[in-house]
Amino acid sequence: MANVYKNTELKKALEALRENENQETITNMARILRDTDVLAPAKWDKEPDKDENGQLVFEPDTQIQLLLLQDDKGRYYFPMFTDYEELSSWNQDESVHTLVLSFDQFMPFVEMAKDQVEGIVLDPFSINVPIDVEFL
Repeated sequence: MANVYKNTELKKALEALRENENQETITNMARILRDTDVLAPAKWDKEPDKDENGQLVFEPDTQIQLLLLQDDKGRYYFPMFTDYEELSSWNQDESVHTLVLSFDQFMPFVEMAKDQVEGIVLDPFSINVPIDVEFL
């Protein structure tokens, strides 16, 4: 996959939320997050194949692990990014891959880890919008 993914609509919603957090900006960000994709750093134990459209296809027994970030209070979040530029500000590790995930695809990871993680954090090294499990 070429590193051209850019979720401009979500990024603008996050910026609007940071500028003026109110019910309208929260609702708009939540709607866009629910209906769009994010980049999630991950590791897996078996290399996937690519289908005819260039999409990754994993074997059913592949172990996929989304990476975690810890905040200064010791809480863990799944980092999610709006584009590769945001992601590259953090990820320099060659063994870390990136998945493009919809809300419906990343929520099972959040559900499985809800006793260990607080939620997700969007663009943690710039806009930095944490969203807790209950809100998701």
